[in-house]
Amino acid sequence: MEGFGRRLENEREIKGYTKRGGSKILGFSENVFGTYEREEASHSLDTLQKVSKLFDVSIDYLITGKEFSPNAGRAVSYQSFKEVLNVFHKYNIKDSYILKKNDWRLLEKEEVIELSKHFDWVAHKAKNK
Repeated sequence: MEGFGRRLENEREIKGYTKRGGSKILGFSENVFGTYEREEASHSLDTLQKVSKLFDVSIDYLITGKEFSPNAGRAVSYQSFKEVLNVFHKYNIKDSYILKKNDWRLLEKEEVIELSKHFDWVAHKAKNK
């Protein structure tokens, strides 16, 4: 399962856990999380469920790197999202609004469209500098 370990490591780092800390929270022995990240150990469905719940991602995302997006009606590329996160990291933006899923749930459709249009406008301005 190429990429599973990479996604697991990324999610762990986003949450701020160490490998040992992640193992402890999930009820594993100290080094188990590291073996999953290095893809040295197989994982059970129960393990996938625990990890998916801890990181608040789907099992499908952990396995394939794609998450269903009901707004787009298609899968969102994990790599594309990671590239966006790298931009935030580059500019030292921590706890970005884009990661605050609870805040997104408060928005109505019109507000999401407004944010999208504003982002398009700002990106257009940046291109035309």
